[in-house]
Amino acid sequence: STIPRVAITGIGVVSPFGVGRDCFWRHVRRGCSATRPIVDFDASSFPCTVAAPVPPVTIQDAPAIGGRPPEDQAERTSRADPRRYSRASLIAVIAATEAWADAGLRLNEPGAGVLVGSGAGGIDVAERQFYEFFTDGKRVTPYAIPVSIVGMISSEISIALELHGISHVVSTGCTSSTDAISYASSLIRAGDAEVILSGGADACVTPGMIFGFSRM
Repeated sequence: STIPRVAITGIGVVSPFGVGRDCFWRHVRRGCSATRPIVDFDASSFPCTVAAPVPPVTIQDAPAIGGRPPEDQAERTSRADPRRYSRASLIAVIAATEAWADAGLRLNEPGAGVLVGSGAGGIDVAERQFYEFFTDGKRVTPYAIPVSIVGMISSEISIALELHGISHVVSTGCTSSTDAISYASSLIRAGDAEVILSGGADACVTPGMIFGFSRM
């Protein structure tokens, strides 16, 4: 029997160069490096003082889908509130929206699902909340757990794109995104899904992660 083919029909990128696959490819073709000194926190005493973080982005950087501008998308969900959006989830939603628009798909696409990879999920939120807990336990937000868990990334994409199919996150360290794409293609080949948004997102330029990797 013939093995069903799986096609990639849309691509979205949020990188250290900025938002958009064209921006990413333009810089890569020129041989540019996005590595730069860490400025979001004091890393002067760390073994590593450089990284390649994504620059500041907002939900308004996501493209419109089906004529609905990003402002309306942000209005539909209060999760654009930074207190309820981890850095990785925000990056993921913007990239996912570009990929969805690039594929010519619509909001609430019937039967479509999300299967993405992330090594650390909302580690930025987790680190801030652990700090608050150990210095002043009364200041921990009730969103600390639901926003920081790895599984929230696929949930936020599903909510933003109004998708009701599978919503899973694969977390296998540095191979998370590759594993997620392979898993998604396997589901499509098996006939368990027709359309899956797949890829990955991480935002690991945080004091704990940089110091931890430096020690490792």
